[in-house]
Amino acid sequence: MMNKMELNSTIKHNRICQLKPNLLTTTISAALCTTIMLPGQALSAQENGVSARLSGGFNYADNLFRSTGNKLKDNFFSLSPNLYLTGLSGKHEFKFNYLGDYYQYNEYDNLDYNEHKLIAIADLDHGYRTQSKFRVSYYTERETPGSNDAPNDIRTEFNLRQAFVANGEFSYGRDSSTGQLVLGVEHFNLNYTNNQQSFRDYDRNSLNATFYYRVAPKSRILFETRWQDYQYEPPAGLIDKSSSRQFFLTGYEWQMTGQTKSIIKLGYRKQDYKDSTLSDQDSFSLESSIQWRANDYTRYTFIARREAIESSLINRPSYIRNTLRLNLNYDVSERSELRLALAMLNDELQSNDPESEDLGENNRYQSSITYTYSFTRSLDAQFNYLFNKRRSDTNINEYTANQFGLTLTAKF
Repeated sequence: MMNKMELNSTIKHNRICQLKPNLLTTTISAALCTTIMLPGQALSAQENGVSARLSGGFNYADNLFRSTGNKLKDNFFSLSPNLYLTGLSGKHEFKFNYLGDYYQYNEYDNLDYNEHKLIAIADLDHGYRTQSKFRVSYYTERETPGSNDAPNDIRTEFNLRQAFVANGEFSYGRDSSTGQLVLGVEHFNLNYTNNQQSFRDYDRNSLNATFYYRVAPKSRILFETRWQDYQYEPPAGLIDKSSSRQFFLTGYEWQMTGQTKSIIKLGYRKQDYKDSTLSDQDSFSLESSIQWRANDYTRYTFIARREAIESSLINRPSYIRNTLRLNLNYDVSERSELRLALAMLNDELQSNDPESEDLGENNRYQSSITYTYSFTRSLDAQFNYLFNKRRSDTNINEYTANQFGLTLTAKF
């Protein structure tokens, strides 16, 4: 039998291994081909090379479309099968994941939808100084109502979209080196598939270069430049919102322990539009993520960002979003965990005419609480509550929404 310390360590290890990867950072078709063509020996070269999870949940939401007036409320069921494949070949690591989510509503069955995510990753170690990473992903998903700058209205379906992301990264020097140069390239394609939202479709190509220099055993400064090209193909009669963005950032990175890394980037962002009827933008840019492990069972994460978001409205330029997030993870016991999250999002809406006044602001306030209890190493139960509220200078943009959920998860 495992003693108390061994059981606690095993449960924490399983939690870390089962975290969902970030979709928008997965990429390049070479990774997909390499992963699929792995021999059977490679997939079994690492312990737990094949794993799976199956989750089923019952949920209730009191404002499905997060609208101001008539609020639709309903119960809905969710089923989420996930598959994870991991393989090692020498110093190279390969992963392939499938993440599925199926939602069925009790009263408004026209709102039923499915989400699918295919992810392939290849982390290649070429030697003492050089590494490369290739990632590719394809996904279909629902756009969360109330998450953009558009007023909410009740429709027969949620907005649905699909995306393909491919990126590659090459680094000379390692994280532990005095100096490290990281070069990256990415292609992102986004398409909306219903509700006459195709005017929002675009392709984005990105290049970036970052140089890190170690100033202390656990600290590095960085200098980064980034270029992004947005290409729209609007229907006849609409403004072409194609644009290019340039970023010039400097920052500081520090690592207190092997499991906590924090980074702050500050700089300047410039956006130039192809069509002269849209006003060019330049503004301050901020990207930061600060982690703090107070003790063995308490972890905090603070996130602050200032970024430009593509508008969801016709003929409207991008707007500025300021985000503050605070997350707390607390291990209540060896079998249970509590997660709290607070967020405030401020959207600075922009008008087409640089001489006119801005269109005001939207302010969103979010909070969530999630409690997870592990009956065994392979069976968890989770209760979650989500609160959303948006205040706006325009009344039609305001809403309040609550959601409750209970989920059972089996791990294989």
